[in-house]
Amino acid sequence: MAVQLEQRLMTVEEYHKMAEAGILKEEGRVELLEGKTINMSPIGSRHAACVEKIDELLKRALSGKAMARTQNPHLMLFSSLPAKETPATGLQT
Repeated sequence: MAVQLEQRLMTVEEYHKMAEAGILKEEGRVELLEGKTINMSPIGSRHAACVEKIDELLKRALSGKAMARTQNPHLMLFSSLPAKETPATGLQT
């Protein structure tokens, strides 16, 4: 017989408080997505090269129109806080 466990989703504010308290470490690569903490895999050299190329292309294409944020965290929803490597165009805040 399966036991149904109740989940409690975390807010961005609670996530930040955990980081401030030292519970979440920056090098731990943990993201908050839809209220859940998700362990992220390390960034490899191939991934890093792709991110750099996309960043370069976005900045050229959006020059003077929007801002490209490639290596900085950004708030998508009240219950999500992706890690720094997530690309965003500045069109979605």
